Amino acid sequence: MKNLYFLDEEEKNRILSIHENEIKKQYLIETPETDYLRKLPKETQDKFNKLGNSWKAMGTNPANLLSTLKTFTPDDYLKYKEYLTQFKPEGHTSFQGIINGEMEYNNLPDVINITKELKRFGVNATYKTVTKDKYGGTLSTPGFEVNSFRTNSGGNTSNVVKQPETKTQVADPKIVQQQKVQQRRKQITQQTQNTTKEIQKLLGQDVTGNLDSLNVERMIDLLKQ
Repeated sequence: MKNLYFLDEEEKNRILSIHENEIKKQYLIETPETDYLRKLPKETQDKFNKLGNSWKAMGTNPANLLSTLKTFTPDDYLKYKEYLTQFKPEGHTSFQGIINGEMEYNNLPDVINITKELKRFGVNATYKTVTKDKYGGTLSTPGFEVNSFRTNSGGNTSNVVKQPETKTQVADPKIVQQQKVQQRRKQITQQTQNTTKEIQKLLGQDVTGNLDSLNVERMIDLLKQ
Protein backbone atom coordinates (compact mmCIF):
# COMPACT_ATOMS: atom_id res chain seq x y z
CA MET A 1 0.00 0.00 0.00
CA LYS A 2 1.29 3.44 -0.89
CA ASN A 3 2.25 5.69 2.06
CA LEU A 4 -0.03 8.73 1.79
CA TYR A 5 1.48 10.64 4.72
CA PHE A 6 4.95 12.12 4.89
CA LEU A 7 6.48 13.92 7.88
CA ASP A 8 9.64 15.90 7.46
CA GLU A 9 12.28 15.97 10.21
CA GLU A 10 11.14 19.31 11.61
CA GLU A 11 7.56 18.14 12.06
CA LYS A 12 8.73 14.91 13.72
CA ASN A 13 10.79 16.86 16.24
CA ARG A 14 7.89 19.19 16.96
CA ILE A 15 5.54 16.32 17.73
CA LEU A 16 8.14 14.54 19.86
CA SER A 17 8.75 17.73 21.81
CA ILE A 18 5.04 18.08 22.57
CA HIS A 19 4.90 14.52 23.90
CA GLU A 20 8.04 14.97 25.99
CA ASN A 21 6.72 18.14 27.61
CA GLU A 22 3.42 16.49 28.46
CA ILE A 23 5.19 13.50 29.99
CA LYS A 24 7.36 15.81 32.13
CA LYS A 25 4.27 17.60 33.41
CA GLN A 26 2.76 14.28 34.50
CA TYR A 27 5.92 12.97 36.15
CA LEU A 28 7.50 15.95 37.86
CA ILE A 29 10.37 14.92 40.10
CA GLU A 30 9.61 15.62 43.76
CA THR A 31 12.56 17.29 45.50
CA PRO A 32 13.03 17.87 49.23
CA GLU A 33 12.43 21.59 48.63
CA THR A 34 9.16 21.13 46.73
CA ASP A 35 8.05 18.57 49.30
CA TYR A 36 8.78 21.06 52.11
CA LEU A 37 6.80 23.82 50.40
CA ARG A 38 3.92 21.51 49.50
CA LYS A 39 3.38 20.67 53.17
CA LEU A 40 2.95 24.33 54.15
CA PRO A 41 -0.54 25.87 54.38
CA LYS A 42 -1.72 27.14 50.99
CA GLU A 43 -1.65 30.78 52.17
CA THR A 44 1.95 30.40 53.36
CA GLN A 45 2.96 28.70 50.11
CA ASP A 46 1.58 31.64 48.15
CA LYS A 47 3.51 34.13 50.30
CA PHE A 48 6.76 32.17 49.89
CA ASN A 49 6.32 31.89 46.14
CA LYS A 50 5.51 35.58 45.78
CA LEU A 51 8.48 36.61 47.91
CA GLY A 52 10.78 34.26 45.98
CA ASN A 53 9.57 35.63 42.66
CA SER A 54 10.44 39.14 43.82
CA TRP A 55 14.17 38.38 44.01
CA LYS A 56 14.89 35.14 42.13
CA ALA A 57 16.00 34.55 38.54
CA MET A 58 15.04 37.55 36.38
CA GLY A 59 16.16 40.26 38.78
CA THR A 60 14.92 41.83 41.98
CA ASN A 61 11.67 43.74 42.31
CA PRO A 62 12.12 45.65 45.60
CA ALA A 63 8.52 46.93 45.62
CA ASN A 64 7.11 43.40 45.38
CA LEU A 65 9.59 42.15 47.96
CA LEU A 66 8.51 44.81 50.45
CA SER A 67 4.78 44.47 49.78
CA THR A 68 4.98 40.70 50.23
CA LEU A 69 7.05 41.02 53.38
CA LYS A 70 4.29 43.23 54.81
CA THR A 71 1.87 40.29 54.55
CA PHE A 72 4.16 38.05 56.61
CA THR A 73 3.37 37.17 60.20
CA PRO A 74 6.20 36.56 62.70
CA ASP A 75 5.63 32.81 62.23
CA ASP A 76 5.86 33.21 58.44
CA TYR A 77 9.20 34.98 58.85
CA LEU A 78 10.56 32.23 61.11
CA LYS A 79 9.44 29.59 58.64
CA TYR A 80 11.07 31.46 55.76
CA LYS A 81 14.32 31.68 57.72
CA GLU A 82 14.15 27.93 58.19
CA TYR A 83 13.48 27.45 54.47
CA LEU A 84 16.46 29.60 53.46
CA THR A 85 18.81 27.86 55.89
CA GLN A 86 17.73 24.39 54.83
CA PHE A 87 17.50 24.73 51.04
CA LYS A 88 19.74 27.72 50.18
CA PRO A 89 17.75 28.96 47.14
CA GLU A 90 20.17 30.55 44.67
CA GLY A 91 22.86 30.32 47.33
CA HIS A 92 21.12 32.54 49.89
CA THR A 93 20.93 31.13 53.40
CA SER A 94 19.40 34.14 55.17
CA PHE A 95 17.35 37.25 54.58
CA GLN A 96 20.54 39.21 55.15
CA GLY A 97 22.07 37.32 52.23
CA ILE A 98 19.13 38.18 49.98
CA ILE A 99 19.46 41.91 50.63
CA ASN A 100 23.24 41.92 50.23
CA GLY A 101 23.08 39.77 47.11
CA GLU A 102 20.21 41.49 45.36
CA MET A 103 20.28 45.18 46.33
CA GLU A 104 22.43 47.77 44.53
CA TYR A 105 23.64 51.23 45.65
CA ASN A 106 20.49 52.86 44.23
CA ASN A 107 18.25 50.66 46.42
CA LEU A 108 18.88 52.62 49.63
CA PRO A 109 15.21 53.69 50.02
CA ASP A 110 14.15 50.03 49.64
CA VAL A 111 16.71 48.89 52.20
CA ILE A 112 15.46 51.54 54.64
CA ASN A 113 11.84 50.39 54.24
CA ILE A 114 12.76 46.72 54.55
CA THR A 115 14.74 47.50 57.71
CA LYS A 116 11.64 49.14 59.22
CA GLU A 117 9.44 46.19 58.26
CA LEU A 118 11.82 43.64 59.80
CA LYS A 119 11.34 45.28 63.20
CA ARG A 120 7.87 43.71 63.29
CA PHE A 121 9.60 40.35 63.62
CA GLY A 122 11.99 41.48 66.35
CA VAL A 123 14.83 41.85 63.83
CA ASN A 124 17.18 44.82 64.12
CA ALA A 125 19.08 45.56 60.91
CA THR A 126 21.93 47.94 60.11
CA TYR A 127 23.50 49.08 56.84
CA LYS A 128 26.05 51.55 55.53
CA THR A 129 25.72 54.26 52.91
CA VAL A 130 28.09 55.46 50.18
CA THR A 131 28.50 58.69 48.24
CA LYS A 132 29.99 57.11 45.11
CA ASP A 133 28.69 54.40 42.78
CA LYS A 134 30.59 51.23 41.94
CA TYR A 135 32.32 53.03 39.06
CA GLY A 136 33.63 55.81 41.29
CA GLY A 137 31.14 58.41 40.18
CA THR A 138 29.70 60.79 42.75
CA LEU A 139 26.07 60.11 43.64
CA SER A 140 23.59 62.95 43.83
CA THR A 141 22.18 61.37 47.00
CA PRO A 142 23.69 58.76 49.36
CA GLY A 143 23.38 55.14 48.23
CA PHE A 144 23.36 51.71 49.80
CA GLU A 145 26.78 50.19 50.39
CA VAL A 146 26.46 46.73 48.86
CA ASN A 147 27.07 43.84 51.29
CA SER A 148 26.81 46.14 54.32
CA PHE A 149 23.37 44.91 55.43
CA ARG A 150 23.46 43.11 58.78
CA THR A 151 20.76 41.64 61.01
CA ASN A 152 20.77 40.36 64.55
CA SER A 153 19.70 36.77 65.22
CA GLY A 154 16.14 38.13 65.70
CA GLY A 155 13.03 36.60 64.29
CA ASN A 156 12.10 34.84 67.51
CA THR A 157 8.50 35.30 68.50
CA SER A 158 9.73 36.24 71.98
CA ASN A 159 11.49 39.27 70.45
CA VAL A 160 8.44 40.53 68.63
CA VAL A 161 7.08 43.79 70.04
CA LYS A 162 3.71 43.03 71.53
CA GLN A 163 0.96 45.37 72.53
CA PRO A 164 0.51 45.57 76.31
CA GLU A 165 -2.23 43.32 77.56
CA THR A 166 -5.25 44.96 79.09
CA LYS A 167 -6.13 43.25 82.35
CA THR A 168 -9.73 43.27 83.41
CA GLN A 169 -10.09 43.96 87.13
CA VAL A 170 -12.87 42.16 88.95
CA ALA A 171 -14.74 44.59 91.20
CA ASP A 172 -15.41 43.76 94.85
CA PRO A 173 -19.17 42.94 95.17
CA LYS A 174 -19.38 44.82 98.50
CA ILE A 175 -17.93 47.98 96.99
CA VAL A 176 -20.27 47.71 94.01
CA GLN A 177 -23.28 47.43 96.35
CA GLN A 178 -22.14 50.44 98.40
CA GLN A 179 -21.77 52.50 95.23
CA LYS A 180 -25.28 51.55 94.14
CA VAL A 181 -26.73 52.57 97.53
CA GLN A 182 -24.90 55.91 97.43
CA GLN A 183 -26.13 56.57 93.91
CA ARG A 184 -29.71 55.77 94.92
CA ARG A 185 -29.49 58.11 97.91
CA LYS A 186 -28.35 60.95 95.68
CA GLN A 187 -31.26 60.33 93.33
CA ILE A 188 -33.81 60.35 96.20
CA THR A 189 -32.31 63.51 97.71
CA GLN A 190 -32.46 65.28 94.37
CA GLN A 191 -36.03 64.19 93.75
CA THR A 192 -37.06 65.36 97.26
CA GLN A 193 -35.46 68.77 96.77
CA ASN A 194 -37.19 69.21 93.40
CA THR A 195 -40.58 68.27 94.92
CA THR A 196 -40.05 70.62 97.88
CA LYS A 197 -39.24 73.50 95.55
CA GLU A 198 -42.45 72.92 93.58
CA ILE A 199 -44.53 72.94 96.78
CA GLN A 200 -42.77 76.07 98.03
CA LYS A 201 -43.56 77.81 94.75
CA LEU A 202 -47.23 76.86 94.98
CA LEU A 203 -47.48 78.08 98.59
CA GLY A 204 -45.62 81.32 97.91
CA GLN A 205 -42.71 80.44 100.14
CA ASP A 206 -39.06 81.11 99.54
CA VAL A 207 -37.88 78.43 97.08
CA THR A 208 -34.92 76.81 98.85
CA GLY A 209 -35.58 73.14 98.42
CA ASN A 210 -34.76 72.69 102.11
CA LEU A 211 -37.13 71.45 104.79
CA ASP A 212 -37.07 72.04 108.53
CA SER A 213 -39.73 71.50 111.20
CA LEU A 214 -41.02 75.09 110.94
CA ASN A 215 -41.29 74.94 107.18
CA VAL A 216 -43.12 71.61 107.36
CA GLU A 217 -45.61 72.92 109.92
CA ARG A 218 -46.22 76.04 107.86
CA MET A 219 -46.78 73.96 104.75
CA ILE A 220 -49.31 71.80 106.56
CA ASP A 221 -51.16 74.89 107.80
CA LEU A 222 -51.23 76.40 104.33
CA LEU A 223 -52.44 73.16 102.80
CA LYS A 224 -55.32 73.01 105.32
CA GLN A 225 -56.59 76.46 104.33
